[in-house]
Parts: sequence; C-alpha cells; structure tokens
Amino acid sequence: MGEPRHVDAMLDYIQDIWLQFFPEEFLKKGGIPYRVFLADSIYWDRGWGKTPYNYRVNGNALIVGGMNKDLTTMDAATKKARKNELLGAMWDYYIAQGLLNVPDEFYKNTDYEKMPLLPSMGEEALEAYRKRGFLPSAYYGETPSEWFWGDYAWTQAKENDLKSFMFHLRERTDAEVAWFLNNPEYELIQKKWNILIDYYKKEFGIDLRKMGNTTFE
Repeated sequence: MGEPRHVDAMLDYIQDIWLQFFPEEFLKKGGIPYRVFLADSIYWDRGWGKTPYNYRVNGNALIVGGMNKDLTTMDAATKKARKNELLGAMWDYYIAQGLLNVPDEFYKNTDYEKMPLLPSMGEEALEAYRKRGFLPSAYYGETPSEWFWGDYAWTQAKENDLKSFMFHLRERTDAEVAWFLNNPEYELIQKKWNILIDYYKKEFGIDLRKMGNTTFE
C-alpha cells in the first residue's frame, strides 16, 4: 500500500488521468467502483520474479499503483500513457457493468459481410478499406497498424472496428486525427466518428475528445 504522506498527490493524479473525464452523476452511479485501492506498487509474484502493473481491476474493485514519491517527477509522456491505459481499462469495466453501451447506429452503414482486400496489399487496397469506414488499430511510431490482417480478424470485424475508433477518440489529439477527418473521401469514417462523440456526450455527458486532447506538462 502507498504511504499516507503521498495521498494528496495520488488523489490529484487519479483526478488528472481518470476522474476528470466523467460527470459527477456518472461517478456516483457506479463510475467509481465500490472499492478503490491506492497502492505504492502492484505486482504478481510468480516465484521466479515479479510482474509489475500500473492498475488492476478485480470484480468491483480497482487498484491504482504509483502512490509514491515518483508522482512528483513523472514526465508528461508517462502520465499520458497511464491516462490512456487506465481510461481503456475503465471503459471496458463500464461496458461490462452495464454503465455504458454502444449505439447501434455506429454499425448501421458499414458492410461487415463482404471481406475487403487486405489493406497491406497496396495503396489502392488501403484506400478502398478506408472508404469502407475502417481505421488503424494502433501505431508504431507514425506507422499505422491495421486490425484486419486475415480471415480470423474479419470474423471479429465489428468488435475490432469499434475498438479502433475508441482508441482514436480516447487517445489521439485533433492534430493526430486530422488526416482522416479532413479527407472528403473518408465520409463514412467521419460519420461513425461523430456518432460516437454525439452519443456519449448526449446520453452520459462524456466528452471523448477531451480524453484524446488532454496532454500534460
């Protein structure tokens, strides 16, 4: 467990990377799990070594690590990475608990039946893939990584599609997503993007773009 002398800094930390992004009413109705443990460190002792974690979700409890002197020296990149990691975990928790759901409209105009050409097959195939409404699932540096890499991935196209949009909404800044929002050829991507933004703001008071655009000094 963390030392009590670090509790004020820890409360500021979880406010910055988690709580500030959700309305008070949502947090009171289950957005804060029944138990939240503020820990110095979290690890799994396997006997031959310890595996560290920044957080763990266990049933209706959340453990957040880092309640120590390192909070005051954490750099902006690390804090942003912790924000992205914890928000992703809590979003999954909220979905599992029934506190959030996914709008059916998001899937409405996307063809999940006819398999596209692999986007890795060249520029023409990649452009056709984008025009069908699909985004990368990750980046290695500035190089995008696509979730559709073969037949098996396509069997989970709906899930992968949603995850790729939520990744961009929660983690990427306006400057980082301008390449598809400003391209008139990517109309379906833009439509799906706005559906998610509008739905979570209207139904739950959650501003997804605040999550993506928040950076730290």
